[in-house]
Amino acid sequence: MSLPLASILALAWLYLAAHDAVAVTGLSGAILWIVVPSLVFFAALPRLVRAGYVVVARRLGAVAGEGLAHGALAASGEDRPVAVRGIGERAEVVD
Repeated sequence: MSLPLASILALAWLYLAAHDAVAVTGLSGAILWIVVPSLVFFAALPRLVRAGYVVVARRLGAVAGEGLAHGALAASGEDRPVAVRGIGERAEVVD
């Protein structure tokens, strides 16, 4: 329930802020490509646990989580990692 609700809110917010239907279409496509791998994960997990492959299920969960994180980073359009030097208020971004 939370992913569809958050997706609808994000799509509405984007459209109200930018009035750009192309951007909304791009975001909805990106959301679809995030949802598809998670559906495979949730379909496979109960079967693996029932079959006794608990370790495999844990590793599959870790891989799925990391894959979703990488997918979100790729969807954000960030082309390189950002390095930060310092702690607290004195932190600065290093190019």
